[in-house]
Amino acid sequence: MSRKWERMVERNAKKSNKLRQKQGKPALTRQADFEIVKGRSLVLPIAFLLIALFFLLTAAPDTSGSYWFTVLSYPALAALYYFVYRPYLKIGKDWLGVRRWFIEQRIAAADVKSVIRSGGHIVLEYNKQGKTSRLVFSKVLNLYPIEKLDESLRRFAAQHGVRYELERK
Repeated sequence: MSRKWERMVERNAKKSNKLRQKQGKPALTRQADFEIVKGRSLVLPIAFLLIALFFLLTAAPDTSGSYWFTVLSYPALAALYYFVYRPYLKIGKDWLGVRRWFIEQRIAAADVKSVIRSGGHIVLEYNKQGKTSRLVFSKVLNLYPIEKLDESLRRFAAQHGVRYELERK
């Protein structure tokens, strides 16, 4: 299907779902055209917990509510970031999607140079405006399920003729 046709089908499905919702009928579901592999971020939640600990140990306890609000808001923010804001890799038909700086960045299959699996991480090399950039998906840092991610990226690489390397360390 061409992209124009896909957009038209998607637009019509949205209209139909709105109409069905008004009529009290269940929405028409459409099979997703991509696979999502999610991890968990550890760096920022740990940093938030360390900041809370720093405030707790260095600042003089104050009887006002603002001190305790500040000290308790950092662990709450750490929990929110750990459970809600999860890093992911979307694998579509001919693109890869990653969230970078709160914006989803899409990488076309033609721009992907190689996928390198090495131990507990996977490195994705791609061309970005004439320069080679890298994305690292780590089992230790971001708690990605490396086996599932490896299987999905191996299929993607085979389908689009992208070089796939397996390094043993």
